[in-house]
Amino acid sequence: MAATPERGTRAAAPAADLGREPPTITETERAVSARPIDPPFALVYDATRRAAREREAGREELRKRLEAGHERYTGLAADTAVALHELRGCLAGEPAPAVLASIARRFATALDRAGVRFDDPVGEAYAAVGRRVDVAHAPDSGDEAAMIVARTLRPGVLLDDGEVIRRAQVVLGFVPTPAQREAATDGPGAAEPPDSSNDANHEGGSTG
Repeated sequence: MAATPERGTRAAAPAADLGREPPTITETERAVSARPIDPPFALVYDATRRAAREREAGREELRKRLEAGHERYTGLAADTAVALHELRGCLAGEPAPAVLASIARRFATALDRAGVRFDDPVGEAYAAVGRRVDVAHAPDSGDEAAMIVARTLRPGVLLDDGEVIRRAQVVLGFVPTPAQREAATDGPGAAEPPDSSNDANHEGGSTG
């Protein structure tokens, strides 16, 4: 019976392996990096920095798109408000076709739904609206506290959040005197006497 090696002892190497030299690894067989290998924290830093740059580029692109959209939106709102103001001017006075009144209501509804405020300060005291209007014409003399907005040349346009898209452009006048208000209520023809009396007073003052 052939003897078996005891447990814990290594088996003899085959005869064919005897006399072989151990393999060697040369530099030509193993690629060596031209720069030192980055430690793990440097790799994490680079990855984080690249991600931050990508996020910043994405935010900048989104900001530009939002600004472009806001500019188009406010431009449309301002143009619509001006068109509505001109349309209301056509409706004032003589009876206008019902279709024009319907269009004006649709304009007003569209602006309201879009969060746009139409600012027509005609008849309001200048002291109350002076900060939000541009004055195209005002009387040369007189008490500024008594001035009112006599006519709105271009309406103001504001958003619900308070942003002013376009300031109103107005013409100022003075608050009518009680006599002028009474004459205005009597009819168009009754408004002439105050003007003629004023002319007479001016003429009397010049001759005196």
